[in-house]
Amino acid sequence: MIEMQKVSKWYGEFQVLKNCTTRVDKGEVVAIGKHADLMENEPIYAEIYNSQILSYEEEHHTSQAPEFSGVSPVIQGGAK
Repeated sequence: MIEMQKVSKWYGEFQVLKNCTTRVDKGEVVAIGKHADLMENEPIYAEIYNSQILSYEEEHHTSQAPEFSGVSPVIQGGAK
């Protein structure tokens, strides 16, 4: 099992995680893939991403968040 509590992460001036808490059970795969594919095919991933973008836009009084084009990290627990 992997558990994170109150994690925040910044890429330059862009905050991608804000006080996030989650738990991944052993053997559970949460998300694997490129950002664009995950946005299209994984509703939970898209919801989390969009909530962070809205937060950024509100804090910086802009309607354009920084581009993200990398491969999203694999989050996977241990073997079953």
